[in-house]
Amino acid sequence: MEVLPPECARVAGLVERDAAGGGEGVRARVMREHLGWPASDGKEQAARFRAKRLVERGWLTEAWPGLFRPRTA
Repeated sequence: MEVLPPECARVAGLVERDAAGGGEGVRARVMREHLGWPASDGKEQAARFRAKRLVERGWLTEAWPGLFRPRTA
């Protein structure tokens, strides 16, 4: 994950840890909280944008709308 910007790497790491612990996926609100951003719609949308960018680049998948999981091989 060294090739990712720091915030994107933190999002990808959070999603991977969630999956390793048996989680069903991570939503943008949890990502925003994990990044330490204040509670606001704008910050939640920014977290969702980063996750969707990671989906586009093949790092994550979007299992259902707004629910992000690690990419499986």
